[in-house]
Amino acid sequence: MNRRLVAAAALLLTASVAPLAASEKGPIPVRSGVPTVVLSYASYDRESCLFQALPRLKIRQAPAHGSVVAGKSAHAIDTGSCAGKVMKSAGLQYRSKPGYRGPDVIVVEVESEVYTDGTGIWGDTVTLRLDVK
Repeated sequence: MNRRLVAAAALLLTASVAPLAASEKGPIPVRSGVPTVVLSYASYDRESCLFQALPRLKIRQAPAHGSVVAGKSAHAIDTGSCAGKVMKSAGLQYRSKPGYRGPDVIVVEVESEVYTDGTGIWGDTVTLRLDVK
């Protein structure tokens, strides 16, 4: 079976046909006032290492003590047979308000058209718990 993999900066999630799930990450340490990538997803075929369509990221809850920007960049795969290969990625960059220190939260919906055996959309609602220092 040919399966795709959606990679996060700190976590690899196997793509599957599933309803929208919910997961939580953190606490993620970030420095006050410094732009920091807090989430990054790349979509690729695990066997051939070929790039697939990027997932869509939708901010469902913006951070109370900073700002978040969704964008595209590159992400090096760190595990599996594709380790070391650089893929396009969709991610979030967070920056706290100047001088703020303490917790912050971002909720983002991640959705990708992942077809396994003909149908399916993979999705996840991710709660990012940030520890701003």
